[in-house]
Amino acid sequence: MRSKIFIWVMISSLVVATGAVAQRPDRPFQPKPPRMAALDLTEEQEAKIQDLELKLEKEMMPLRSQIPAIEANLKQELIADQFNQAKVKSLIDQKVKILSEIEFKQLLNQRAVRDLLTPDQRKQFDLHALKEGMRHHGKLPLPMRPHEPGADVLPPGLEK
Repeated sequence: MRSKIFIWVMISSLVVATGAVAQRPDRPFQPKPPRMAALDLTEEQEAKIQDLELKLEKEMMPLRSQIPAIEANLKQELIADQFNQAKVKSLIDQKVKILSEIEFKQLLNQRAVRDLLTPDQRKQFDLHALKEGMRHHGKLPLPMRPHEPGADVLPPGLEK
């Protein structure tokens, strides 16, 4: 019984935590994202970056479209009369693999954009990337975020 509750909590956490990453609201195409405006790009750089962004979006579409189906299957397994732990693990593995591919493709795209920049533009780009990386990837693990109970507990090695 305990293991079923634990698995249910883990699946719920995974669905909630990755749902926001996988589902992006539709937004109008922005030829010059705000982060790029400060770089003072040439027209040629802007055109190449737009080409890279279009290529990335075309590659991401099939990957992103798979996630809702996996999440639906996870929900069905959660409420099934007979819990199939192996199937749930497989579904989670599939989702993690897709999310990993998405993040890898995004990173490769960012690197390709960076390669188009002049040394001065790269400094600005790198500074922005480091700041954004701290905001998005430097978060505490889910159970330790400040708005949740136990938020004052730091992981081992990070105690004050």
